[in-house]
Amino acid sequence: MFEINQHFSENEINVVINNENREKYKGHPAKTLFQFKYASTPSESDYYGYTFANVGRGLHLAATHEREWFEWVKKRILAEDAADASSALSELRTYGCLRPVFSHQDIKVHRATNERSSDFSIVNGNETVFIETHCKRINEPMRKRLAEWEKEKVVSGFKEIVVRPFGNPKTGETTTENAIQKLAQIKQDEKQASDRHYSILWVDMQDDSLRNLIRASSALPIRSWRDSFTSGEMWYSCYGNQGLPILESERVVDRIVMRHDGKFSKEGSKFDCCIFSLPNANIFFENPYSKKTISGHTRYLLLCMPWVKMEHSWLRFPIDDLAERVTQEKERIEAFCKSVDALYGTRTI
Repeated sequence: MFEINQHFSENEINVVINNENREKYKGHPAKTLFQFKYASTPSESDYYGYTFANVGRGLHLAATHEREWFEWVKKRILAEDAADASSALSELRTYGCLRPVFSHQDIKVHRATNERSSDFSIVNGNETVFIETHCKRINEPMRKRLAEWEKEKVVSGFKEIVVRPFGNPKTGETTTENAIQKLAQIKQDEKQASDRHYSILWVDMQDDSLRNLIRASSALPIRSWRDSFTSGEMWYSCYGNQGLPILESERVVDRIVMRHDGKFSKEGSKFDCCIFSLPNANIFFENPYSKKTISGHTRYLLLCMPWVKMEHSWLRFPIDDLAERVTQEKERIEAFCKSVDALYGTRTI
């Protein structure tokens, strides 16, 4: 495992840790990294183990190959702004995935000079691929509520809280629908996507505030556990469309229909691929309607990055039949709900 603390002085570490009570340092992601020792529970191991290693790999590679950019990112990690520190860490994790498969000459790191600048580009001959990184953090009101709960005294031996990382749903909205909509809205203006070149939206889901609340199974259209059926938030955020049933119950008859469109549900998006980056899973969702091309060489190297889960990904490779497969999955969802309705009737939540 790459050592993280070796890249920061003792004074730099103490500034973050000892300023915990200052408002801007509350929930600061660097504090978690500096105080990491070991995973206390299996559920925490995904973040404190895998994500810690992902940050360490990014720090090591950036310090070795991109020293000027490394110093700029490091400065942001140590700053009071927790949100920007989270963004800086997500960019390091992205670089740590790209650099093992692409050469120093292939990868261009960008210090964003305007709102249309992407974070990275891969240049291979006449081909350029742009990559825009977005760090998804827990909803701010929920973060503050969670911080308050952690300070509350334990009554009767335990305490509990319901955490909704995307915030409380609106009236008439379910938690799953809310999550789907918030994911679909990421970089909705598409300012960092190119009209001519293949563009990737890299959604980093490793911020310490999320604590592994989104798992790889969210890439499936429907996932089940015992007698419960739930729609996959990541899949729906990319391919769902208005009117498609959303499942969020142990009872299939209790459901709602989607009231907005996913990012790639129809033609028009300038992004050609969305990669959801979890602590131990990088999952691809390609745009089935994209007219832009990417070379087989570049695509293969992207699939060779650390933690890529091809079995969970939705690709136009090796056969370009993604549009048909997405349509078939939607038909299966509709048919599944209709078959249950025929047996038990239906009821909207």
